[in-house]
Amino acid sequence: MKATRVEFVGVGDLVKELVRAQRRWERVERTGQAAGAEAGEVFELARAVVCGWWERKEFWEREAEWGPRLEQVVAATRWWRGHPAGWGVEQWRLLARDVVAFPEVVAVAEALVDPRMQKLTAGNSPGALVRAGGGGARLAGALGRRLRREWLVELEADSHAGPLA
Repeated sequence: MKATRVEFVGVGDLVKELVRAQRRWERVERTGQAAGAEAGEVFELARAVVCGWWERKEFWEREAEWGPRLEQVVAATRWWRGHPAGWGVEQWRLLARDVVAFPEVVAVAEALVDPRMQKLTAGNSPGALVRAGGGGARLAGALGRRLRREWLVELEADSHAGPLA
């Protein structure tokens, strides 16, 4: 398959996975809006959770999917020399992170607007987003199963200050 550029980055063979995630995001957006949630708020909260994981050494020690994805993005982008004016290394790192982690951001956003997930954490409280309510371990366990990262519950048990908490 020919490498595909997403604006300034090559995604190589990840294109199918990213397209699937984009389609899922469109469904998440509609579900959230129907429940009264602001799509931007849902996305930003999900992105904050996933970016928090990205920054944690403990996450990377167990993570198996992001490393190969990152290698694909770097390899696919290397051939393309164009870049936005004024961009430095940090902007490229952030862009690569966002591309690599996008499927997980969508999966977390999907969980935030899922009424079943809300019940895990908020009991019978109304609202479209998962709310704090003492169900953090249940939420982390359910997210771990959705993301095929069952160890996530252990990682989140050690972190009481992150966005997921």
